Amino acid sequence: MTLVLARPMTPEDEMSFKATAQTLFGHISQRFLDHRGPLCHLTATTLGRCQMTEIKARAHGVLGERVVRTSYDIDAVKIIMQIAGLSTFKQNGDRARLDAGALLLYDPTRPYALVNTTTVHQVVFQVPRDMFAGSSLARLAHSHLFEQGVDGLPYIVSSVLAATAREVEALAQSARTRVGDTLARLIASLVGGETESPDSGEAAALKMLRCRIIGFIDSHYDDPDLSIDTIAAALKCSKRYIHRAFEGTALKPERYVWEARLERCRESLLAGDKRRWSISEVAFSCGFSSSAHFSRSFKARYGMTPRDFRLLHTA
Repeated sequence: MTLVLARPMTPEDEMSFKATAQTLFGHISQRFLDHRGPLCHLTATTLGRCQMTEIKARAHGVLGERVVRTSYDIDAVKIIMQIAGLSTFKQNGDRARLDAGALLLYDPTRPYALVNTTTVHQVVFQVPRDMFAGSSLARLAHSHLFEQGVDGLPYIVSSVLAATAREVEALAQSARTRVGDTLARLIASLVGGETESPDSGEAAALKMLRCRIIGFIDSHYDDPDLSIDTIAAALKCSKRYIHRAFEGTALKPERYVWEARLERCRESLLAGDKRRWSISEVAFSCGFSSSAHFSRSFKARYGMTPRDFRLLHTA
């Protein structure tokens, strides 16, 4: 999974990196294994009651003997999304290997060791403990590893988390809170036992994905090459999930593309500043590659040809 940052990361030396990490993650100890190479980077964003942190750092180890030591330490469950690099995680006798694209969900109040054996790029998302049911917390006696390529809810969590990390700077504060709550529910659903079923968590993720798809189509309707393939590539998700996001709605994603183009054409035909535009110019400006196809589609949608529609509304 490739993550393109939407904002610059603040460079830090090793000492300030350690101090900042302890402020964000509680009582942990760190030791750098490599003192050469690029500087360490760490950026945190608050999403409602949750916190998301992006980390780029040289090889280093993290030891959590017990994160919650004092009243001001963060009492949260963590999920790590490995963007790049290789790490190993040990807790309660279990050992997990984190390759690029992996997700690791764990309870940091239980002693653990995380060894980043290479330079790493990670996204760490913290969910307050009280957002998990007791049965889920019991399941977190052992960490849960979801490797890259796993289908279903882990794939959706990865997609939503990656999209949030890329786009968070463009989100209003109210939107950040909603996204944080949605991600918290999805992450809780990964271990089950919630009053909300995993299916409802997946439904929330698909709804969010559908909103992102619609937003992308509305911004790129004028591209004649716009297709499910290009949408999936841009949003970094599979074509299967593009179609799943529209299940239960009146439109398929392919049809929404054409509906969006036809609606923009209708608006253009009514716009005073475009009265001198030909029908072909209107069609091409909205992503149609054939004026004949546009005219047929417009008539099927609105019951008259584009020319008759313009004459009717400008008479």
